Amino acid sequence: MYRYSGTRNHNNIDFVHLMDYGENPNFDTLEVYGGGNDNWMLAETCYKTYDEQGNPVQYEQISNYPAFTAKQLYTYTLNDESTLKESVYHWWSDDELVYIPASKTSYSYTQSSLTKMETYTWRESNADWQLNRETAFNYNDGGLIEMATFSNFIPINPDVSREMYRYNKNGQLEEVLYQKLQEEATSPVWHNLDMTIYTYNEDDLLAEILLQGFFLDSWRIKERIIYSYNGTGLLSSEIHERYAAGQLLNTFQYSISYNEHILPDMVVVSTLEDNDWQDICRHRYSYENYEDAYFLDDEYAVYNIDIQPNPANQHADLIVINDTSEEAELLVHDAKGQLIYKKSIALYNGPTTIRLYLGAMTISNGEYFISILASRKTYTGKLLVI
Repeated sequence: MYRYSGTRNHNNIDFVHLMDYGENPNFDTLEVYGGGNDNWMLAETCYKTYDEQGNPVQYEQISNYPAFTAKQLYTYTLNDESTLKESVYHWWSDDELVYIPASKTSYSYTQSSLTKMETYTWRESNADWQLNRETAFNYNDGGLIEMATFSNFIPINPDVSREMYRYNKNGQLEEVLYQKLQEEATSPVWHNLDMTIYTYNEDDLLAEILLQGFFLDSWRIKERIIYSYNGTGLLSSEIHERYAAGQLLNTFQYSISYNEHILPDMVVVSTLEDNDWQDICRHRYSYENYEDAYFLDDEYAVYNIDIQPNPANQHADLIVINDTSEEAELLVHDAKGQLIYKKSIALYNGPTTIRLYLGAMTISNGEYFISILASRKTYTGKLLVI
């Protein structure tokens, strides 16, 4: 067993994380203390259990914030190939003193490729599961997702939508087209809603993301993100242009500098006003140990997630810049601080885009807090679902 600690800042409150590890690389116990200035109180405790192969089969979170106390439980069922077959979310009933099922997602595979996800809600009155949403995936000959179809079975607002993916010759995502099926006079017709276009430079690094919306039979730009790199291939700047009704609304930029250890030294956030960049804020980073610099201080620990689009309805792209290729953990909390979604993801050396399928998570409209926990960094962002 060994332990490490670190700090992050969320809503102007400092938190310290203490994790205990067994033989697996994942934690067995996670304690979160809130407060500051040497006045700490236990705010949250998380427990993980594993099967004999080291796969997580249960995750329990017990929150004890000043405003509320909550308990929730996730259980995971794996198939013979140790891939996820079913996940069930339970909430704790203070009246009955037991965990009660709330929702579940089942996963179907063909030759180890995910082909279908079904999301259900537990109906207490009928004591059964009601199918709310189905997501079906189709793949091209190269094993990449070619189309994802979303079928919403909720009686109040049933609908069918899809995303179609196109890749370049290097297998990099080049275009995502989002459409919705609408009934017409003679037969259903697919209508364009959004399209995201990805372009790359001569070094195969992401150069631009262009998000467009379809309005009155034409495409209108909604946002453009432009990426620049230094001579060693590290990201040096991001320029974000946001549009309304096809007109440029505002422009801001992240400028990144690095120290001799190729770690971020400073990030400057600025906005374009009267054709001149005006600095909004600067983040300086300091390190105590370059070989194990996990959560050494707040400025180093926390980075922003670029979320596109935001607000979102069907999906959201989470864009982060990491300095190494590694596995990480994606967490989504609701406005009350309850964990509602968790997933293992891969980060790359440079920009990484993670697509979050909102329909597959069975979430309602409102604000959600996104966290990505990497080995040396934490990325955070706020998503508005409409």
